[in-house]
Amino acid sequence: MQPISAIGKGQAGYTLLEILVVLILMGFIGTLAFPAFFRNEEKLAIGKIEDTIRNDWEKLQREAMAGKMNHTVTFDGYGYSFEIGEAEIRRSFQNYNFTWTIPEQGEETESNATVTRSGANLTFNPDGSCSAGEWGWETLRFRGVMRINDDGTMEWRYERK
Repeated sequence: MQPISAIGKGQAGYTLLEILVVLILMGFIGTLAFPAFFRNEEKLAIGKIEDTIRNDWEKLQREAMAGKMNHTVTFDGYGYSFEIGEAEIRRSFQNYNFTWTIPEQGEETESNATVTRSGANLTFNPDGSCSAGEWGWETLRFRGVMRINDDGTMEWRYERK
């Protein structure tokens, strides 16, 4: 068998078989790499959601203590909303396929959080405390729990489904 460079008059190139082998190998590597890439992308999104919530909670706690008034967060299926002064702030994480697991009205919960028709409420008090509660959440590949303690600190845990 002649080397490829010896075929023809000095022409070099790849055979169809060589090209097909490379394409098949690239496809195989892609099927292994893409799921890991999307899983990592989802973890980054979950981290971004956690950071946003932590920042909002810290701001609400400071605002409640400085203004000597309660601030309430209302959860819905994809996010939450709250007011600071005249401004209503609405956070939605629907584009991350993120959903809260909100207890139904009248459902027994182990938290002190208020359950209303529109969802669960979390209240930050002027003394720095807040209504403790636990909210479950899910994305496509992960599920987790956000726990708010009486002192307003937040715990965030999740695992792969």
